[in-house]
Amino acid sequence: MLIKSTLLLSCILGMLLFMLQLFNPQVNAEQINAATGYNKPPAATPTARSSALSSPRQLSEPSGRVILTIKGDIKLSNSEDHKARFDREMLSQLPQHVIHTSTPWTEGVQTFEGVAFGDLLAYVQANGKTLKTIALDNYSLEIPIEELVKYSAILAIKKNGEYLRIRDKGPIWVVYPVDDHPELKQAVLTQYRQIWHLRTLIVE
Repeated sequence: MLIKSTLLLSCILGMLLFMLQLFNPQVNAEQINAATGYNKPPAATPTARSSALSSPRQLSEPSGRVILTIKGDIKLSNSEDHKARFDREMLSQLPQHVIHTSTPWTEGVQTFEGVAFGDLLAYVQANGKTLKTIALDNYSLEIPIEELVKYSAILAIKKNGEYLRIRDKGPIWVVYPVDDHPELKQAVLTQYRQIWHLRTLIVE
């Protein structure tokens, strides 16, 4: 159909050119084309965005041992199975937050350092309402993302300036600023949500 229409339009323009030139020799094909817009390039047909725009930007590959994997409803990943994997160095390069608080498992106030959940979820472009947290021993618990952001909970990788080891409840420990919020101290559920040996986050 497109070819037939083009041929028909060409014939009409040819006849128009012939008639105009017959009565006005000064008129030429270029003038006719300019007047009708026939010589204008066709409008671009909408196409799919380039892969650079339609595909999520990629995280750098972890060079060390992976200590955290994030999967689920996220846009930023660094693996073919659409997971965001982090080694300790990658987590350390993100903005670090400090929480001074006591816990039921330590003596006195401790200083914890790590990336805030809100920052990390924004970094991987997460889109969900709940985080399923899974520890090394497969203990799991769902935590509302809204709560983690509200209280600026962190994925602690350091305690008192030292990287957390397995025997220190590391390499990642979910920490809330309990001492800053009386309601957290009174909520027993807060203790269960401060998961240590964290290894996986699933955005749902």
